[in-house]
Amino acid sequence: MAEITKEELLARYAAGERDFSGLDFSGIIFGRCVLNSCNFRGANFSGANFSNWTHIMYCDFRDTIFRGANLSYCSFSGSNFSGADMREVDFTNGEGIGVIFENTNLRGIKGSFVTEGTLYIRNCIGEKGEIINRFGKYIVIKELENRYVDEWNGIPMDQIRPVGLNNTKLSNVNIDDDIISF
Repeated sequence: MAEITKEELLARYAAGERDFSGLDFSGIIFGRCVLNSCNFRGANFSGANFSNWTHIMYCDFRDTIFRGANLSYCSFSGSNFSGADMREVDFTNGEGIGVIFENTNLRGIKGSFVTEGTLYIRNCIGEKGEIINRFGKYIVIKELENRYVDEWNGIPMDQIRPVGLNNTKLSNVNIDDDIISF
């Protein structure tokens, strides 16, 4: 696996290259990068640091290694992490919409992934080694304070993980009594 630096990646990206599959990005600090429509399939991001508002959109991370990477305060939208090894990744305040996790190892992850959209999670290994199999919508919302949430009918509330609901108005929400616990 060929190693690459952040500077080389950004120079090649600026020159129009988008295929970075199979490269070694381990330990690189990516803070505040913006990457769009890249192929990172089979790459190694072990111990890489994407924190500090790195924005990654519509990228292919299938079969990549992210073991021990820091994805806190990182935005991944429309990206595919199928088959990725994401053990011990820190997702604290990471966010994204339309992200795919299929056959992904999420064991030992830290923090929570924040979204106001949809995550697709299928046949993944969870935090404690359990199989996570969510077909369709799986919504993880860390903070809903002072927000207006409308038209959530059809989304099972047991798949929503709110931390705070202070000053939140929920209307047209269908909640089954048997799945609510305080």
